[in-house]
Amino acid sequence: MAKVLIIDDELHILKLLSLKFQLEGFEVLSATTAAEGIELALAQRPDLVILEWRLLNETAITVAERWRDMALSATTPVIVLSARADNSNELNLLPEGMTQIYKPFRPSQLLALARQYV
Repeated sequence: MAKVLIIDDELHILKLLSLKFQLEGFEVLSATTAAEGIELALAQRPDLVILEWRLLNETAITVAERWRDMALSATTPVIVLSARADNSNELNLLPEGMTQIYKPFRPSQLLALARQYV
């Protein structure tokens, strides 16, 4: 069973995605802050991370940099959830191993993308 970590500060999105991934047979870890997500990633070593682009005062890029600096697996894929108009120039700066999906999206689209990585 693949383990996915979902990090999003919008509880309704976090709950919806967690349920969808659980119903598809994934083991789901969830966090509402970058710090909580990094702590879970260190302890649980997920196979995939789904990360909201903007978490309070951090972006996916800063979270990914902290993740890599803490010696978390550089091969763990990260899918970034992004509002298209919010950050189109910054998305070009995503580190290797990170990809994005734009809001609004269907959970089935995200699940299909996730299956490509695990």
